[in-house]
Amino acid sequence: MKRFMTLFVVVLLAAVPFTGVLAQDDMGMECFGSEGSEISIIGSWSGEEEETFRSILAPVLDGCGLTLSYEGTRDLNTVLATRVEGGSAPDIAALPNPGSLVNYYEDMVPLEDVGVNPENYAEGWVVRGSVEGTWYGLPVKTDVKSLVWYSPANFEAFGFEPPTTWADFQEFLDMLNSETDVAPLAMGFESGGATGWTATDFLQDILLRTQGKEFVNGLISGETDWNDPAMVETWNMYVDWVEMYNAGGTDGALTVGDPRLKCV
Repeated sequence: MKRFMTLFVVVLLAAVPFTGVLAQDDMGMECFGSEGSEISIIGSWSGEEEETFRSILAPVLDGCGLTLSYEGTRDLNTVLATRVEGGSAPDIAALPNPGSLVNYYEDMVPLEDVGVNPENYAEGWVVRGSVEGTWYGLPVKTDVKSLVWYSPANFEAFGFEPPTTWADFQEFLDMLNSETDVAPLAMGFESGGATGWTATDFLQDILLRTQGKEFVNGLISGETDWNDPAMVETWNMYVDWVEMYNAGGTDGALTVGDPRLKCV
């Protein structure tokens, strides 16, 4: 079975396929014998994101005469699993998070086997890209996903102050629900083949606030069961929030991807 490398994006896409060929000095680019090769990559980027990704790789592709075969899909997990099971895995996979490494590490090539130097990266990144002590994934992008965006103009008009604690946040949502005619939150998660990803981000934040980071890390490592009672409690809280606070309620969450309904 063909083995592949991975990039994971943290909180999270990633794979750093070209660490070797990226090495260069004043004399030019060192291609390490890769000249004229074809490299296949699968990721979730399409449209403008794909164009940007290709432009980033262009200097390496052109400098070493490489041909890129890129497949972009929002149904990445399903497509990649099919490719791996069918023996046609890509050379590099840009996974949505480091947790996905556990599903594929037995079919992947350790990064150090292809000349990637862990000393070039902070220890935390190496640890997050490792499974059972072997380094497989390298983060190429990180996202901050625990922010709640609000309109300062609306808050000023209503005389509200942003809550600063989890308990205050929950009380604030109840107050908005009872004292204004505007939905407190926009929780739409329709996204075509990737529908639901915003819900998983929201659930992670609830888990971090209610259960703590060790619980969440346990889900990644396998030490925490996905059917743990705390998971059921978190899902119930999320559903309750959608019904009580979301713009458009349940229907709004299911049909709106880029929330445009008016919220505070």
